[in-house]
Amino acid sequence: MKFNKLFIIILIFLSTFLYSEQFSIHDFIKVKIIKVGKKEGEISWQPSVAGGVSGPISFAISQNKIFIPDSYNYRINIYDYNFNYIDMLNNAESNYIYFPNNLKLDKNSSLVAYISGFGLIKMNLNCKNIFYISYYNLPKQVANERNYFPLNNEIFIYNSQNKIAYINADGHIVETKQAIEILNKLSIEDELSQNSSSSIIRLPEKLKQIIVELRNDGDLLILNDKFYSTDFFKTMDYFNKIKDIRNYIIKEKEKIYGYKGKINIDFKNTGLNFIDYDMDHNSYWEMMDNDFSKDIMNTAIVVFSKYGELLDVFYYSQIKRGKDGFFHDYFKNYPTSGAVIAIAPNGDVYFMVGNEKEYTFYKVKRAW
Repeated sequence: MKFNKLFIIILIFLSTFLYSEQFSIHDFIKVKIIKVGKKEGEISWQPSVAGGVSGPISFAISQNKIFIPDSYNYRINIYDYNFNYIDMLNNAESNYIYFPNNLKLDKNSSLVAYISGFGLIKMNLNCKNIFYISYYNLPKQVANERNYFPLNNEIFIYNSQNKIAYINADGHIVETKQAIEILNKLSIEDELSQNSSSSIIRLPEKLKQIIVELRNDGDLLILNDKFYSTDFFKTMDYFNKIKDIRNYIIKEKEKIYGYKGKINIDFKNTGLNFIDYDMDHNSYWEMMDNDFSKDIMNTAIVVFSKYGELLDVFYYSQIKRGKDGFFHDYFKNYPTSGAVIAIAPNGDVYFMVGNEKEYTFYKVKRAW
């Protein structure tokens, strides 16, 4: 009974929040429509069988290119930021690379792909496998959550004990103690690079030490002051542990810019789906908000800073039940629920919506 009461309270809280003025309104720019087909630059579409996948379910964006797995044409198409076709990769050592559930890029734009039921592949842009790890040899945290992160030229993961580990150049999983050593070394390099940037706000040593201690425990994957996880509740727990840092940053922004942050909403009872990080390490999440009493299903993007400050929340889809009894898209000229989403390094949010005739790409320019 207690559980049911708690569930109702959470639903009331979410309903109050999601229909409040906390939500931003952004322009959705229709960037490009690409035809379904086999010609150069086109993208394949396969009729769905028993709920199977019809087209790409992930794509990745580098500093100047967009990589889209053109699965049923057995290639990866490469476009510029306006989706003008540049080139393709179509001579991979394994065809599985063309069917990724999740596609990421490392520092050198090598492709790192997780394929459900197959495993993890890292491939360079000459289509040569750098390594392959079988699905059965991956910790469940990677297999179930695609919880892997290319940092510099290393790939870090959470192992079966939910401790940090990394995959070395031979494709072997190296356990926590050595992973912490590598992470600390990379963190020093990353901090030197960050200190040479134009960032005005610097953390005092006392606050930096909070992050160092958390990293050395081996439970949290932290590079310098950047935390990595696709698990929302683990992320919220980390944000809670560094609340003193977050408060310091907000106060400094108020002094320098006259900045007033958004209300810090308590998301700890809400599960959000991880999308990606941008180059400033803001994290992007997808949130479902369903009001079944009104037959409405909403989908929103939530953005947090690397210190846990809520930067933005905005809808990208709303579906309502019509008089015919079926659900229809209410927002016109917006992506639909179920769109494939990718984050550009600069923080622009891209959406891909496909059908048997064409793929439509939308973009929301970063304003947070």
